[in-house]
Amino acid sequence: MKTAIEIRDLSKTYVINKQKQKVLDAVNLDILPGEFILLRGDNGSGKTTLVNLICGLQVPDEGSIEIFGKSPKDPKAHLKLGTMLQRAKPVEGLTVKETIRLFQSYYPQPFELNETIERSRLTGKQNDYATSLAGGQAQSLYFALAIVGNPDILILDEPTNNLSVEARANFWTQVREFDRQGKTILAISHSEQDCDEIADLVTREVRLSNENGEVEIQEFPRYQALLNYCTELEEVAKGNSESSSEAETSSTAQSDPGSFSFKAFWGQLYVELLQSFRQVSTIVIGLGLAILAGVYIEQNIPDQFQSLVAASLAGLVIFVCVSQFGVKIASERDRGWLKLLRITPLSFTTYLAAKVGNFLVFASLMTGFAFVSGWGASQFSETSSFSWEPWMVYLSFILVLGVVPFAIFSFSLGYLFKTESLSWAILAFLAMMAVSFGFNVSELVPESFKPWVGDVVLFLPTYHYGQLVAWMGEIELENIFRFDGYHWIHILWLLWWTVVAGMFARWVYRREQLSG
Repeated sequence: MKTAIEIRDLSKTYVINKQKQKVLDAVNLDILPGEFILLRGDNGSGKTTLVNLICGLQVPDEGSIEIFGKSPKDPKAHLKLGTMLQRAKPVEGLTVKETIRLFQSYYPQPFELNETIERSRLTGKQNDYATSLAGGQAQSLYFALAIVGNPDILILDEPTNNLSVEARANFWTQVREFDRQGKTILAISHSEQDCDEIADLVTREVRLSNENGEVEIQEFPRYQALLNYCTELEEVAKGNSESSSEAETSSTAQSDPGSFSFKAFWGQLYVELLQSFRQVSTIVIGLGLAILAGVYIEQNIPDQFQSLVAASLAGLVIFVCVSQFGVKIASERDRGWLKLLRITPLSFTTYLAAKVGNFLVFASLMTGFAFVSGWGASQFSETSSFSWEPWMVYLSFILVLGVVPFAIFSFSLGYLFKTESLSWAILAFLAMMAVSFGFNVSELVPESFKPWVGDVVLFLPTYHYGQLVAWMGEIELENIFRFDGYHWIHILWLLWWTVVAGMFARWVYRREQLSG
């Protein structure tokens, strides 16, 4: 029989105070389409752990879970899944409307924006920043994010916490509407008032035990009626022709998006840009220093404008990339924002592409502002010989695309380190890049270290990036920093490093276990 959620021999153990504690032990459960499951149990019985496993936020020690036949690790499984988590926070710099619109872009057939806002009673708060919402209003936002994708399965983890009496009544009214539409609902609640409110909707009550991690299931009359209905549908389905089955399979395959979604990409890129331009520090450090570099070099050393602006922009682009990009990821992890993203259909490829795309736009603006500010400064100088030349376009191209592997590595740093320890990792990363940025560092080290130091530097992406900058900027600093004439070799090495950085970022992203 077709199931909405299929759980087989599911086990999960935590290590607490150096002792293993089994929270779930060989749990087996088939949830039918259209069921309303009430999940209950004392604190620590594993309710939230079970939700995290279903959502793919954690990995079971043993057993398996399928959502309409797909693993929770597959982003496609989340196309039909909407989850209201107990502990998570919205990202900074976005309004309520912008946050809901972002989640709307992840799904192929979402609810309309205004409909979602009305259902969650956020009409008067839609233009407020999401982080400014009070407890009950924040819960309403999480409900909006759970339902905006028009899910077939709705998971609610303690959904009425901090809600007022009026908001609680509206919430269960909306849940009843979803139940009438035949949606599958899994709800967790400690509130006896909530349990009484939905008693007539519940098909089965699943109770988890603190003592042994086992499951007790109580069936209600609605379950038997639903089971009979599903059995009848199963018999009808068996009588269908193969052609109908093939047509349905083809239709389903065509409706499933691939690992990369342009709709989700543009939605994610838009909010990434919004956040960047609403962050004063990013604007001051990035665009402000780029403008100062262009003005200062043109006014004081105009005859070396090409080489100096190339070197300064290359260093500035990498600095902003590593320092801002990684810190932003780590901050989003600490807030729990990434947990909210992981329960959506947003794929790793789409997410990373939007993150890198945001920085490429910003890097392009930095180079453009540097050249424009240099041109502006030349208008006030009687001796300036500034002119727009093709090398500026080529240098911009090298600066922007050449920084892609560093942006991806910064993404990985944000996942590997917490915010408080990330600064040291960034300093070490920047120091490594500084000593290998196209330089022949063997000229700066003792004779005994020259052979192996020179060989190691040749393999680093910063060396090849620096060589391309030296090529476009016509930089020559005796035997320490000058172009060696092998531009295609350096381009191929950077492409190779981009692939390596992408593979490493995927591994880091997948190993991240976001606990509830």
